[in-house]
Amino acid sequence: MPSPARKNAPIPTWSRQWPALPPARATPAPSISAGPACRPATGRFTTILGSMRGAGPRWRLLSAGRPACWSSASGWSSCAPWSIICALRRPWSRPCRLAWIPPRTWSEPAPPWRPGRERLVVSFPWSAPSMSDPTVTVAFQGLPGAYSHMACTRLFPGWSVLPCPAFEDAFAAVREGRARHAVLPIENSVAGRVADIHHLMPDSGLFIVNEFFLKVSHHLLVVPGTPLESVKVVRSHVHALGQCRKFIKAHGLTAIVHADTAGAAAELAEQRRPNEAAIASELAGEFYGLESLCANIEDENHNTTRFLVMAREPVVPRDDLACITTFVFQVRNVPAALYKALGGFATNGINMTKLESYQVGGTFVATQFYADVEGRPEDAPLTRALEELGHFTKEVRVLGVYPAHPYRFAARKGLPAE
Repeated sequence: MPSPARKNAPIPTWSRQWPALPPARATPAPSISAGPACRPATGRFTTILGSMRGAGPRWRLLSAGRPACWSSASGWSSCAPWSIICALRRPWSRPCRLAWIPPRTWSEPAPPWRPGRERLVVSFPWSAPSMSDPTVTVAFQGLPGAYSHMACTRLFPGWSVLPCPAFEDAFAAVREGRARHAVLPIENSVAGRVADIHHLMPDSGLFIVNEFFLKVSHHLLVVPGTPLESVKVVRSHVHALGQCRKFIKAHGLTAIVHADTAGAAAELAEQRRPNEAAIASELAGEFYGLESLCANIEDENHNTTRFLVMAREPVVPRDDLACITTFVFQVRNVPAALYKALGGFATNGINMTKLESYQVGGTFVATQFYADVEGRPEDAPLTRALEELGHFTKEVRVLGVYPAHPYRFAARKGLPAE
């Protein structure tokens, strides 16, 4: 059950733009028993959120309402005069009954987290299907053997993988139902942020449901039987070459940039040049039949890449998990707007772990900011901070609320990622 402070927290204006849960669809697990279909609507939609009292710690409800959106012109609207609450049944729980919660009126249904309205808590693992299910697919950008492929195998062992040539294709694979999740890199501890991801995520139509940190271990891959002394040229992605400068310089190698690490390994395996090598993952070497002459050749042993797991539907983590909230916003064109917009996070004790700016629309006029903060939007301190943010911004869009990966806490103690 949520704490009284969360349940009774005031409703900020920004919450009108919170992307509530879309309609529930049948999945292998957990099984969802839905009620009657929603009545079609022509406008935007909203969802009434709720949790069932006295049902025990493993009972949860899943709303089948439509995403909540706010438009200053149209205001609130709903897909039906009744919000459908569906029962989520796990093997260890008893079946729930369907609960029907009507909004106050058809013209003005209650937005999420209105006082007096119970809050929805969806408490099932973000990877609900079996962790070893070859019938479920996860998409990634790159060729087989890429570090994104390795992240997929760590996150979803036994799942089928779908390599995609571009990030847009990975997003599209999830939107079109060809993949359950997409695992995409967002930033690297040495090379910085991954280009294009910040531009693509807000308009992808997907939600962030989890994060994963992967320690990057570069290997010098060669055709089997090639001695290190005969290697004169090394090919890899520009970031991988930059992360192995000391090794490349120490051995007098000529670095040639390739589109990606796995692609460099695939090309070497195909052309079998005896005086060349590729810098890629150990998985790429196994996949393309190459030999690893040297392992862990990166300059920094803390070289870590952060990945985001994307899905078509948001998943609200369990109450006992520390969470990260990711959102984008545009400040108003007034003096000190960014300073004032971020002041609420400082005064409310919110830890902002990431803040980056980038241009939108191909101009230098509109600047959008991408931010990660610790906490959930319904937590009282973050509620107040986001409400203050809303006073100085044109738009605030929440991209996801998801569990904080354990590496975040291990890194503070100087421990490596997986």
